Amino acid sequence: MEISQDLFERLVDIRRTSNRFMVTSGIEITDAGEGTATTRLVTSAEQHQNPQGVVQGGVLMTMADAAMATALVVYNDKVATIDMNYHFLGTVHSGDTVLCHARIIKPGRRILVAEAHLYVGERLVGHATATFARSGKKMIEE
Repeated sequence: MEISQDLFERLVDIRRTSNRFMVTSGIEITDAGEGTATTRLVTSAEQHQNPQGVVQGGVLMTMADAAMATALVVYNDKVATIDMNYHFLGTVHSGDTVLCHARIIKPGRRILVAEAHLYVGERLVGHATATFARSGKKMIEE
């Protein structure tokens, strides 16, 4: 790990609390490790359902983006998503619990690539890849 465990935990906590859109959407960070992260969402009709009666795709994309960005805190670098590709592989219904597992697949000095897999139970419902730009600015000064 490029940073201390204490700093890593502080950075994950910042991601848990300061990403207002993620928090308001009900997305929780349940686990984070060296270059990995897991998010969880219990979906609801009131908050996540689209007019077709299934969970809005943007909610799932937000979940994937949040998980991938959390996997990147190991660098203690402010990052920006510059590209994201999402594949909808299955329907998510209101009341389903979605888990999203993300990991870094290409670490780089300026550009990072991560991927995420979203599941309802054992069923794969989505896959995302995203490219992130490193700012060179620390999230927290050590």
